[in-house]
Amino acid sequence: MFAFLPIGLDDMKVGRWPVVSIALAIGCLLVFLATDQESATALEWALDPSQGAMQVGWIAYMFLHADWMHLLGNLLFLYVAAPYVEDAWGVGRFVLLYFVGGIMAGLGQVFLDPSSTIPVIGASGAIAACMGAFCVQFPRRKVRVFWFFLRFAGTFFVPVWLWGGFWFSRELFYLLVFPDSGGVAFGAHLGGFAFGAVMAVAVIKLQGDPFELRYGRPPPAPPAPAPVPPSSPPIPAAIPVLGSTVSATTRPPRAEVRTQPQPETLPSAPRPFPTKPRLPGER
Repeated sequence: MFAFLPIGLDDMKVGRWPVVSIALAIGCLLVFLATDQESATALEWALDPSQGAMQVGWIAYMFLHADWMHLLGNLLFLYVAAPYVEDAWGVGRFVLLYFVGGIMAGLGQVFLDPSSTIPVIGASGAIAACMGAFCVQFPRRKVRVFWFFLRFAGTFFVPVWLWGGFWFSRELFYLLVFPDSGGVAFGAHLGGFAFGAVMAVAVIKLQGDPFELRYGRPPPAPPAPAPVPPSSPPIPAAIPVLGSTVSATTRPPRAEVRTQPQPETLPSAPRPFPTKPRLPGER
């Protein structure tokens, strides 16, 4: 068996508690525990493409899941992308992204087969909208991906834009080649992701200030201090000499040097020997 699973980001942190993302995760869990997914009552709240626009399933289907694997898989992708978009955009924009993205995801699935009676359930369409916004908002961040193959496993990092682009391309490939594979709503995934990406472009353009500069990327290092220039040469002073000026350079006073007295040395010329006194009568 071989699989790739996103388990987090590099070192990116949120600046505030993602209360909406946490509330959505808890809501999906409580609805899953409170309903029997195989009963007819639960399926009445699902999105039925053949019922048209007048149905509660456009919102309710986002909180219904088929089994534990379906629920946990969606919550994993919600954990990777949603808190950071909520932190960067704020509560209002994020709520609009999630629920309108979920509706647009449902429209993407209905567009493929408007007469289908197969119910559509799951939060994957709304979460795909969060992924699309996340990939446009923070393309240079890195996602930690866990992989395993038989008995081997490990992790590696990939840029967010590459991770999201690979996921979108895979969903599009499965839609074109295996449209009925496993009952997965590929149209909902593609529609939600496309809506989230477009909304992220609009938010960045309207804001006029890419949020990534403040939330998605570490602040730039402070500039290095400018080198101190060497001391300037002495300024020449003009000294008047006979009605003209001569440029001279002022020099610092010379330090006084004191020499130690040297011991007395022999004179350069020899002294004459004293003459012998003469005795009386000598010549």
